[in-house]
Amino acid sequence: MNDRKKKLFNAAAAGCWQCCGYLIAPGAKCPKCGKNKSNDNLQSIAAAKPKPVTFDALGESLKTAQKISPIAGKLRITITRGNNGRPLDHDNFVGGCKPLRDEIARLLGRDDAEQAGIDWQYIQTPGKTTMVEIEKISED
Repeated sequence: MNDRKKKLFNAAAAGCWQCCGYLIAPGAKCPKCGKNKSNDNLQSIAAAKPKPVTFDALGESLKTAQKISPIAGKLRITITRGNNGRPLDHDNFVGGCKPLRDEIARLLGRDDAEQAGIDWQYIQTPGKTTMVEIEKISED
């Protein structure tokens, strides 16, 4: 049997520090903001506390969409995403759109299930475009 114990890496003892969510090696600059450890406003690894993770599928760009009123009737919602020349296979594309789909349904005041009157369509196009089209297709 091997009597050697595994040694764990101690980042604080090694002189590593944290900035902008990155663990930075001694003497290196933060890749995001360019600060180095000598800046006064940086925390040491030992004092750093993890920040809570928040997830907003649509980001800051849809704050105005909070004013969308619920739409009655059957809807067709098409999510178009650019693929930069290499399309995803369909199930990965649809799965990757799930947080976006949930947020769109929430903003419309509906469930995202098909039986709730929303026909979801997914399109991939060349380029960097991401677009959401909402079309009312019948009254209920």
